[in-house]
Amino acid sequence: MIAPSTSLPELGLDSLATVALLIALEQELDIMIPDERLGTDSFSTAGSLWAMISDLEEAKWAQA
Repeated sequence: MIAPSTSLPELGLDSLATVALLIALEQELDIMIPDERLGTDSFSTAGSLWAMISDLEEAKWAQA
């Protein structure tokens, strides 16, 4: 199990893996991650990534 505080870079999430993850998340969840959310903060820990995805999912459902 990965804790929210787990560092994603320490698990091997480098820049190439980040791009692959970004594309997979956008396709799988049918979301668009805006450029302003692409900073290292969003992909620094499992918790920060989950928070960003949750925010985007919530906004998507609010527009529906």
